Amino acid sequence: MKIAKAIDRWYEWYKAAHSVYSLNTLHTKLKVWSKGNRSKDIRKVTWQDLHEHVNVNLLEKGLALGTIKQHLAALNSLFYYLTNEAIVTKNPAASIRIDARSMSFEQLEPPEKVPIKNNEYVQIMAHLSLTGGWPSNEFWRIAVPLGFYCGLRISDCLTLEYNCFSKDGLIVHTKKRLKRVMLPWDDPNINSADVKQVRKWVSTKHARTGAWLSKEPTFVFKQYAQAYKLGKTQKYSTAFERLTKSLGITNPDSGNGKSFHMLRHSFVTRLADKGVTIDDIAKKVGHSSTKTTQIYNHGQNKSS
Repeated sequence: MKIAKAIDRWYEWYKAAHSVYSLNTLHTKLKVWSKGNRSKDIRKVTWQDLHEHVNVNLLEKGLALGTIKQHLAALNSLFYYLTNEAIVTKNPAASIRIDARSMSFEQLEPPEKVPIKNNEYVQIMAHLSLTGGWPSNEFWRIAVPLGFYCGLRISDCLTLEYNCFSKDGLIVHTKKRLKRVMLPWDDPNINSADVKQVRKWVSTKHARTGAWLSKEPTFVFKQYAQAYKLGKTQKYSTAFERLTKSLGITNPDSGNGKSFHMLRHSFVTRLADKGVTIDDIAKKVGHSSTKTTQIYNHGQNKSS
């Protein structure tokens, strides 16, 4: 079996039980590995081939340790599937270890992540109001408050359904980890003035469109949900980073605009600073481990 066909078979298997975000991340890494070798027999791939890819080719590109780990995870996932399907006899990626000794300090040390501050959030919302407001920027006017005050990922915003807005709170089945998150409206940390405005707008649009009559999933932004389903979400992340950079809201290390995901960091940090326990915060953002949640906490209460 050729490498190209093997990856296609893995893709169909993986997408059946994993999020689009995870699927696209790993698939992109496999395309990098297979470039120029797609017609090669997958059964002839050795651990030496994978070692050269991981510890020579990727290291020479100066990729960060975290990114190289993703490349190796993609290879492990591919060969795990192929082994279970008896297409190959063993997983050659299982014996690969990243040679961190050959990596520079910049590769080993992750870039500093800085949450979007309250004044920066206000600046972004003011800009959206001044450059068209409703409806030309309606997606961002919904997504930015839900990222900042509710900790939603951009993928969760793209696929919002009207039913997510229940009478008791915002219910989201996160697209990355497939976890159910319930954010109650009676929590003042969540139900801000901007979130109340979002709820009012969604309710009005719901009634106006007659979506409540449909038995099918009723997405608040149907075209955005379709883009997510097709895996075409990067342009929205890029658009937000261009926006923040144009407003001077940048990361100190790179000078690039802060990403939408930094709104999620802001949410965690704000709750921790207000004394919410890390266990409660983890539930609100859908993390299985509080260790992950602590990575998002940039405040003073790192051990709460």
